[in-house]
This record gives sequence, structure tokens and C-alpha cells, in this order.
Amino acid sequence: MKVKDKILYLSLLDVPNISSEPVEIRVNQGGSCTLECQAPGKPLPELKWTKNGKEIKSNETILLESTPDGNHSLTLNNVQSDHAGQYIANVKHKIRTQQMIFNVIVIGIKENQFAWRFLRMFYFCMLSV
Repeated sequence: MKVKDKILYLSLLDVPNISSEPVEIRVNQGGSCTLECQAPGKPLPELKWTKNGKEIKSNETILLESTPDGNHSLTLNNVQSDHAGQYIANVKHKIRTQQMIFNVIVIGIKENQFAWRFLRMFYFCMLSV
């Protein structure tokens, strides 16, 4: 009886770390911002964007883009108050699922006007001293 040797090779690939610390993004109403997430891997992981727990797709104000090397972005255009919320890049590798969290805060026109009024008052007070 012959004994055959079998050799098994096992390669373990580490999954790159993706930040799980929330990133705060402030954007002026009517402006735009881009959220970016790098999720490389072989094979490339699946990525889905959610806002406040609901999956989102590209539309007239939201543009989702991905490159073959694992760079993903979500661009908000003509930002309005309803764009505010928690956006999550859900990255699903074969080994585990990771998230990158973005808290988008929309600064409204009233808040901007208040800030400008405050700065103008401060400036005029400084001139009168």
C-alpha cells in the first residue's frame, strides 16, 4: 500500500481596517459635499450606502460612484435640510462586515445669517473701541 503525501497551502488575507469612528461633515444649505470610503480587497468587497438605516441609490441630488480599485464616494449636491442625517458605508467582505459612519449636518440659511450678523456686530464694536 502506497502512502501519498498531500500538501495543503492556506493563504490568509487580512481585511483592511476601515474607520468606525463617526466623521462629522458640515455643509451649507445649497452647497455640496462628498463622503469617501476606501474598501480595497481581493475580491473587492460589496459596498452599500445607507442613510438613517435605509439603503440609498443615486438620484438627482445624490451621486454614488465606485472605482475598480475600491474607492467609493457619495456626493450630495444642492444640499437641503432633509439631507442631514447619518450616512453609513456598509462594506461586506467575505470574512466580516465593516462600517464607516458619516454624520452630515446641514447649516441652514438662517444659521448662516445669524453668524454673519454676529460677526458684523463684533466687527463694528471693535471699530468703535
